[in-house]
Amino acid sequence: MSIKITCINKDNGYHANPNLAITHLGWINEIDQQTGKNTRLEIYSWIKMKMDMPMLQTEVEIKQKLLLRKPLMVLNI
Repeated sequence: MSIKITCINKDNGYHANPNLAITHLGWINEIDQQTGKNTRLEIYSWIKMKMDMPMLQTEVEIKQKLLLRKPLMVLNI
């Protein structure tokens, strides 16, 4: 599963201040449209876990990649 970060939250809601740390991140799974909001530490731990695991692809992800491939050659018969 891969996710796309859609928003961030900072302490006190003051997003323009670069000195405030991100507290939460909103995300969406672009394959099944599931959404969520997790703490910065939870997202970091999830990324770390995914990097330590062998890459497993779902059938949907494999089909999407195959559909995006360009043909190597076109045969005119």
